Amino acid sequence: GDYNCFNLLFTPDGEVAGIFDFDWAWRDVRLRDVADLVLFFGTRRETGMDNKSTWSLTTCPHLELNSMTKIVMDYHIASPMTIEERQALPLAILARWVSCRAEGLIKVEPSRRSDFFLHDFEKLFRWYDENSNHFVRTLLKA
Repeated sequence: GDYNCFNLLFTPDGEVAGIFDFDWAWRDVRLRDVADLVLFFGTRRETGMDNKSTWSLTTCPHLELNSMTKIVMDYHIASPMTIEERQALPLAILARWVSCRAEGLIKVEPSRRSDFFLHDFEKLFRWYDENSNHFVRTLLKA
């Protein structure tokens, strides 16, 4: 429910040493967690990520099909996903990002909320329109 790089503790050599912050943990459709996995581990943010900045945490990531596909396929090998899950994943990624942006609104001063919510808002939708079919076709080959 809140599985991202800010809720993991890493050793100096990059191994996961701990998982914490279970505020949002519950049994739900796993596609939500796979979408978070892709958003936080299969993309990159050109400005980096500052865990003290809501703007930084919710910035539109650069969606790289190769790294996104690799992380999903690694997950799929460990825990096979249904065809329906793989088909729905691009929309789940889009929905999770919009949700993160909406949830972040409460941490932004009221006078800046419109700017915050709409900043680069169209980028992920454009990615979805241009790449989601190719992404799904790649995932379905597995």
